[in-house]
Amino acid sequence: MTLKRLLFLLSIISYFNVEGQIINPSFSSREVSYCDIVKIERNNYNTTVYFRYTAPTTYVKGGWVCAGADFFIRDYYTKTKYKLIRANNIPICPQKYNFDYQGQKLEFNLVFEALPNSTSKIDIIEDEVKGGFNFFGVSLTTNSSYTAPSNPTYYSSADCDNIVSTSATPKPEFNTFLAGVKYAVIMEKPKINGHVPAFNGLIELLKAMGFESVEYLDDNYVPAGNPCEEVWISIGFQYDLYKYYNVKWSFLSPCLGYSWDFTSNQSAAAGIYDDGKNNFYRLLRNMYQYKKPEYNSNWTLKKASQKTCWTEYKIKEVIKSKGCDRIEGIYENSSSATSARYKVAVRKINGTYHFIYLSGTQLNSSNWNEGDIKATLEPTATPSFYKAKWYMADKTINDEFYVSFEQGSFNLLNSKSEKELYIKLFPSVSDNISVPSDVQSSGSGFAISSNGYVVTNYHVTQGATKIKVRGVNGDFSRAYSARVVSDDKNNDLSIIKIDDPYFTTCGTIPYTINGRASEVGTSVFVLGFPLRATMGDEIKLTNGIISSKSGFQGDITTYQMTAPIQPGNSGGPMFDNKGNLVGIVNAKHRGAENASYAIKSSYLLTLIDQLPSTPTLQTINQLSAKPLTEQVKIAKRFTYIIEVN
Repeated sequence: MTLKRLLFLLSIISYFNVEGQIINPSFSSREVSYCDIVKIERNNYNTTVYFRYTAPTTYVKGGWVCAGADFFIRDYYTKTKYKLIRANNIPICPQKYNFDYQGQKLEFNLVFEALPNSTSKIDIIEDEVKGGFNFFGVSLTTNSSYTAPSNPTYYSSADCDNIVSTSATPKPEFNTFLAGVKYAVIMEKPKINGHVPAFNGLIELLKAMGFESVEYLDDNYVPAGNPCEEVWISIGFQYDLYKYYNVKWSFLSPCLGYSWDFTSNQSAAAGIYDDGKNNFYRLLRNMYQYKKPEYNSNWTLKKASQKTCWTEYKIKEVIKSKGCDRIEGIYENSSSATSARYKVAVRKINGTYHFIYLSGTQLNSSNWNEGDIKATLEPTATPSFYKAKWYMADKTINDEFYVSFEQGSFNLLNSKSEKELYIKLFPSVSDNISVPSDVQSSGSGFAISSNGYVVTNYHVTQGATKIKVRGVNGDFSRAYSARVVSDDKNNDLSIIKIDDPYFTTCGTIPYTINGRASEVGTSVFVLGFPLRATMGDEIKLTNGIISSKSGFQGDITTYQMTAPIQPGNSGGPMFDNKGNLVGIVNAKHRGAENASYAIKSSYLLTLIDQLPSTPTLQTINQLSAKPLTEQVKIAKRFTYIIEVN
């Protein structure tokens, strides 16, 4: 390989860092001895404080904890306050996290506004008046002698990869069921005026029994965040002008479908001269006691679920220490008025990808807990496209969801083709975590014939065991297999041919290949896919002029040009202002500004002539009379991503 190739080939990958710190903090004092600060992460965008809370030994089953909505960070010296942005793995008061036993641990984190770089000491305040998770004099110096609490001994990666399936609560006694519900929903309204007093009596008794709310199942009905906290109620009876009789009173759990029925042989007076509401009220009261048991979340029904002990903190720590594949990581969807803003971790467990629930702003904490399985993915015939068994907000299973992974994101599609975008938050580029990929490297390429002949650089395909072409006919979701049919090591050229049973055609090539040398000063533009990891998969346009008819150290096989190029542009086309292909991008001069190189197209024509079966080249240029915007719009459909491994 020549010195030129060794120094300047565009297979070099670059990285950039975002400023950030991970701090093991010390503090002067705290108000809650059983809450520790594990660490603090600060960057240019926010400040995240990680806590570990241990339910004190004075707690009995039913103890709870929550985070105050007015949490803030205060600069220890200037007293400037920085607001809470969101809480992860702990509900905001008045919602509660319920502990199951003494000594149970809860790991959570709070995200605040970013602190100035000059801030060296802070107070973390939940409530200035009543106290709470208040820490004073928290040092932000990274050389602190404070040692963060170690992970509890019950946790390991292997433990958390163990998915524990829990069965639904078996049907309980009726009083036990009522102890676990808060809200009463009447399933239908009175059908005639004569029924109204009976329904009024039902409403009065339900309120007296102690339900927090009583409403009808109609257009104004607002479901509880956790359907297991509701009971749906119906009454049936026969009616004449004088009485209600043959009364049936039914209770239904919308969570698990369990039902309880009560009947009575008594009758309640009805009619003009009797108080039907009070009479019916007394009849129902005789069927069931006056008060329901006091609400206790421990008696709330639980749906069948799959759980792990993964938390956002644990997922990040494992990825930082052991790495992950290109799909694994933490994702968050964009919020909307109608859907929850879920944050999920994608984790491969025993060869199968799972979505693990981390947080969601519209979810009831008693229905979902961090570490619950949100979805299980089944592979399909299409790479990076999966069928999902998706757990809905009420934990019912919907198997009509599909997931399509792209670089740094995935799309969730339902049976109606409605799409939600999830963005990958971790690991990010700034985390400097090695993420293996199915693709070892990638470059650019372009079609020269409708039957699948594609040009790229020799250094792109050199040593490849597999070659994939993306972007044929504008479709980047499908990757076609290809093979090398001819290459020219000295001039860094490679011709590959799409060899895939699903391939049909590239379409009619709209440009011609110019076999004559272009003059200095000729306007040119370049198309390609540089730095895909950070710049994405959308095609990129740069333009400039031919600044020299010879390249590095006077190499006459290349042009020097001013169009900026980056790693990933290798093999992309260079067109003149009339839409003629005049060069193939292959290198840049790292030590010189605005100096890039492209192989002259005449050397490509020579290589094409040497093919065993010469493709038919385009002789009519469809780009020549069009403005640059139109030239790009047409030519980009014939410019592809070349992936090799």
